[in-house]
Amino acid sequence: MSVAQILGVTLNPSVWLDDVQIEEDGHYLDTELVALCQAMGAPGY
Repeated sequence: MSVAQILGVTLNPSVWLDDVQIEEDGHYLDTELVALCQAMGAPGY
């Protein structure tokens, strides 16, 4: 069995889950995710 792994970094992504955008240009839009980022002291929140 062969195992392949691809690693990469994406800067400032925009992410949709089930047709709902949760992140735009690297910043979360969802209020619960924003609150988690603030609680963790993430820069920019």
